[in-house]
Amino acid sequence: MKSEDSSMILILDFSRSSDRTYARLLHKFPSMSSVTICTQLRFNPNSFGISTIFSYSVNDFQLRANLAQGRPVQLALLIHGKQGSYAEAFEHDDSWHSVCVSWSQDGGRWALYAHGHLVSIGNGVNSNDDIIGPNGSFILGERQNGDSFLSNDSFRGSITELHIWDRVLSSCEILTMENECSTISSGLVLRWSEASLEIEVSLRRLQGKSPCQEKYTLPKSPFVSRLSEDPKIRQVMEELSVNSSRDIDLTSLQQLTQAALYAIEADGPRPLTSSDILYLSQVIDSTAASARSAGANTTEVMVNIGPFTIIKSIDGLTEALADTLSAEQRDFTLSTKNIGDIMFFIS
Repeated sequence: MKSEDSSMILILDFSRSSDRTYARLLHKFPSMSSVTICTQLRFNPNSFGISTIFSYSVNDFQLRANLAQGRPVQLALLIHGKQGSYAEAFEHDDSWHSVCVSWSQDGGRWALYAHGHLVSIGNGVNSNDDIIGPNGSFILGERQNGDSFLSNDSFRGSITELHIWDRVLSSCEILTMENECSTISSGLVLRWSEASLEIEVSLRRLQGKSPCQEKYTLPKSPFVSRLSEDPKIRQVMEELSVNSSRDIDLTSLQQLTQAALYAIEADGPRPLTSSDILYLSQVIDSTAASARSAGANTTEVMVNIGPFTIIKSIDGLTEALADTLSAEQRDFTLSTKNIGDIMFFIS
């Protein structure tokens, strides 16, 4: 008898077009004046229009996406009947993407994160009512309209690992969860599990590995295809893609950044996709975080490849990326305290 693979998780597949394809959270929530919700999403690349990721009745709390052909996915929060502006979050592709949203009754402050980084923030959406309580209905994949759903706003794609906290997680906590593939326990009121869900019969239940374990999936782009032409660099990218943030490979990071620099310089003004930039920033940020905690192992690697080789490669890559991004009027910041604490931001 085979033992159950504890690394496999429940994935809900919302591929059918119906106003009855949904899952309901069975959890009885306490009255919550603050909340953070994080989940992993994968949108159907052939689905367009408005898509409701989740909706909570009573106080009208929703996370919605606007999907347009050839454009990144735009996300917006609707809180107490007031919808914020849509903000671009990530590519509309067939890849997994992590999303976190938070709201506090204090000042009506809200925030929206993608892949651990802030996408949109605001305030003034306050109310005397708690955002979530014991009498509401929390639905995944459909927009609630009284006792029915609005099929035109249905979600098409996959959802997994939705967790809920009764407090606002800080930006540092959200980034830590992204980098470490972890779930913060403080304030956690709902952890993703099949037992916590009522799943409509037409909704497919799949088992798979956690998307965060594969969060460095190689983008499907001309830039990555060019890098992959070199078998050695392809192997480096695959190794960095499967390593967790606890594994350290500064030598591989140096090889990848140098190859990326050569590719950008050779291609001239050809723009990178946001997925390319996100991939590079995540790999650098995660490997640097590993270096900070690796101690003696880091010292040995630094001696072998030279104390400033990695910094030089990253500096060169930064300059090349800055030239590309400046033409698109996009912000780009690389902040380096030391080799063990590199921060890389794209907005």
